[in-house]
Amino acid sequence: METTQRDDVAEVLAAVRALPLEARVEAWHAVGVELFEVASRPTIDWGESSALAVDAVSVDEELAQLDAERRALAELTVTAAYVSRSADATMHAFAAAHARVVTRHDVLEVDQWESDPRQFVPGEFAADDLAARLGVRVGTAEAWAEAGDAVRASLPRMFVMAGAGEMRMTTCETVLRELEHLEPAERESVEGMLVSGRALLGGSAAVKRRVRRLLASLGLSAPADEDASEALVEVSFREHPDQPRLTQMTVVMDADQAWQVQVAIDARARQLAQEHERLHGGATRYRMNRARVDAFVDLLLGSVRFDPIVRLTVPVRCFEDGTTPGTTMPFAGQGSGVPVSLGAVDRSRGCSAQGGSGRGVARPAAEQAPWGALYREAEDGVAPLAAGQVGDGVGIGTAGQRRAATAPRSTTRVADLHVPGVGVVSAACVERLASAVGAAFTVALVDEKRGVTRWTSRFTYRPSITTRRFVEQRDEHCRFPGCMRPGEFCDADHVVPYADGGATSGENLQLLCRHHHRAKTFGGWAVAMRTDGVCVWNSPTGAWYRTDPADPTAYEITSREGYALIA
Repeated sequence: METTQRDDVAEVLAAVRALPLEARVEAWHAVGVELFEVASRPTIDWGESSALAVDAVSVDEELAQLDAERRALAELTVTAAYVSRSADATMHAFAAAHARVVTRHDVLEVDQWESDPRQFVPGEFAADDLAARLGVRVGTAEAWAEAGDAVRASLPRMFVMAGAGEMRMTTCETVLRELEHLEPAERESVEGMLVSGRALLGGSAAVKRRVRRLLASLGLSAPADEDASEALVEVSFREHPDQPRLTQMTVVMDADQAWQVQVAIDARARQLAQEHERLHGGATRYRMNRARVDAFVDLLLGSVRFDPIVRLTVPVRCFEDGTTPGTTMPFAGQGSGVPVSLGAVDRSRGCSAQGGSGRGVARPAAEQAPWGALYREAEDGVAPLAAGQVGDGVGIGTAGQRRAATAPRSTTRVADLHVPGVGVVSAACVERLASAVGAAFTVALVDEKRGVTRWTSRFTYRPSITTRRFVEQRDEHCRFPGCMRPGEFCDADHVVPYADGGATSGENLQLLCRHHHRAKTFGGWAVAMRTDGVCVWNSPTGAWYRTDPADPTAYEITSREGYALIA
């Protein structure tokens, strides 16, 4: 049967060779399309003359037929792979031949147009037609032609193997790049060694490694190109193609640096994994890839201080003498004063922000909440608790009662901004951005007529690395009563909320684990902190506690003692 098939193939091949080249390629394409249609059907049609075109009667016969079909399909898949690689090499060869013909045509045409002022390089536009026909970039079509010619001239044995489907053209191109520094005789010798062994099996990366090892053993390694290596060094970011919430970070660095980074990341990742196992056991899964990412971020942000600064310039109208009666906004020559909302200046009384919303009124320093006030965060804002609101051992009451009733005041430190071509960006949005990215915002009020900066302020939400380290060394662990979660796994929480004027400083920051951070924000707990780091807590049920820096003990106290501590 095999002899008959070979004879049939020989006859078909002889008939095809008698056809013009264009007809042979068309027949090749037609056969490929027909074979694809057969292979894509649910049931393979083996053809009437095939030994596999037999209807099985018994189970044993069906098993035998399925086994034969399995072997046949495996052989067909391998043959199709050879055809695919051969077709790719053939395409490169045709592209190279096309480029040569177009170049020769251009040369002859230029010779006839000696008086023509047009200047171009013969063959310069050879790939344009192919690119347009195939819907690919011109550079891609040019690369096909260049690779076809280069591999044919420099690696003839490999080019023949690619044409026979025994290797990929991409593998040939990889080998050619690795051998391009060799002399022709050396390249021919190395090619023979590669062809005779198994170095050309596998993907391009594996082949590249084998070729480099062979060259090293022969003393023919390419000299180091420091300029080329330096050009590849980079750190880049791009959005993940499938997951918008993920970002792909690519880092290309020196090998010795990469080794040190890898060792540090792996060591820190193991520490994080052990800590997660200690705290959570097997309740939640902590993949090592996630641990390595967390370790990378932890190591990077823990050793580098960065302060992104966004400058907001707001044009304002002022009196000719530059005075602003009735406001606490400092001007040139005065101190920083009390932070005010850009939109808080009364437009009828001197200076107005053109992009401001006019919301709120700046309060004098005497009206600001005292640093020692207990702050309880609520859904509709944050308010200090007066001493008379909570009695000895008396609960604060319902959720509505627990929210302190205070006069309306602005908690916005930036006014709405009008961005040309964009629109109005709300003050709340700007502050959320500041909190999210940890940027320092520098706000400048500029006299729209003179261009003179009248007032500037700078505020930041996230603590600097120095401040964070100070808080970690002081607190050592979560400051919530009874919690011992290590400081390195805690958030730096603003005791007096940032939105309410709380400073991002050691005197206003405490360590809270994420769970107790949420308890403070959403669970009805109130807290105040002294300058020495002592914290006074008030629970939703009225209980009072004192926690000291680096002390795991939570001391239960009375409300009178609590207010005395923060007075």
